[in-house]
Amino acid sequence: MIVNGRTQLAAVVLGAAGLLAAWGAAQAQPLPPTPVPVQPPVPAPVQPPVPVPAPLPGPPPALGAPVPAPFPSPPPPPPIDRPIPAPAGGSLAPPDSGPFFDVELDFLKPHLKNQLSGTVAFPNGATDTFQTPAVALPWTVAPRFEFGYNFGDDFGSLSAAYRFLVSQGNGTVADGAGTFDVRSRLSLDQFDFDYTSGRFSPAPFLDLKYRIGARLADVYFDDRADDGVLEQKASNNFLGAGPHFGVDADRRIGLVPGLALFGRADGAILIGEIQQRFNEGLDGTTFFGDDERRRTETVPTLTFQAGLSYAPPRMDFLHFTAGYQFEQWWNIGQLGASRGELTDQGFFLRGELDY
Repeated sequence: MIVNGRTQLAAVVLGAAGLLAAWGAAQAQPLPPTPVPVQPPVPAPVQPPVPVPAPLPGPPPALGAPVPAPFPSPPPPPPIDRPIPAPAGGSLAPPDSGPFFDVELDFLKPHLKNQLSGTVAFPNGATDTFQTPAVALPWTVAPRFEFGYNFGDDFGSLSAAYRFLVSQGNGTVADGAGTFDVRSRLSLDQFDFDYTSGRFSPAPFLDLKYRIGARLADVYFDDRADDGVLEQKASNNFLGAGPHFGVDADRRIGLVPGLALFGRADGAILIGEIQQRFNEGLDGTTFFGDDERRRTETVPTLTFQAGLSYAPPRMDFLHFTAGYQFEQWWNIGQLGASRGELTDQGFFLRGELDY
């Protein structure tokens, strides 16, 4: 019993000693370090993305390889809110280059201001100054033919034209010397060599073109009066050349495709020689007087046309024009006491064919 008690006492002492040793060891351990505050990291500045250039187009893909989709095309521009000028025929396409031919018929009533006055000398030395009577000229048709080559609407055309006018009137005129049977004649030949510009549009629906070139003209007229005893003759001839110019205008009518109002102003300034001749005599005898004289003169001419033009929309190689015409020739008989001017007016019809 005494042994067991000692043994238990020793165990208690040893246990207590172990507890004290464990507590001392725990006290001898160092305390953990004081925590240091950590600053949060500063974010780096954000750089904008660098654009990457589109890759250059490479060689076309091999046959059978998939073809990449093309980039979408930009949208078309908005429509222009204004009329686009077009030729009178209604087609926006300029005419192709090539030859052209046109024929014009002028239905005219010519009026000749004929005041030819001359003095004739007879073989016996006597002289006589007279003015031959004249009669009105009737309506006539004056054709005009033009042939040329069109270089396209941007380059214009070259052309040559010929026109002639012939009219003869017969009638009876009574004056102080008696009653005369009178014949009056007129003959005109005209040649034009022109360059015509391409069509241009200074305003919506309005097309213009001009022409410039040279004109050669010969104008002849005469009067013959006979009362069965006395016969008188007077003639005048002008031959001259000079610059020729003109302007054509078409104002298209939108309601009718191919239809347009047409206007033309055409003129020339001719310089040439006037030759006049006078004869007087008695029928059945050799008693005859004669006089001839010449002079250089400047002759202005002016022509106006106004009407309608039409070109079928699907047949732009055809072009028709019709309307009213007025024409004036000055000074064709201006020599000494003589005076002579030519005026005509009427209607014209023109057809043009572009090959």
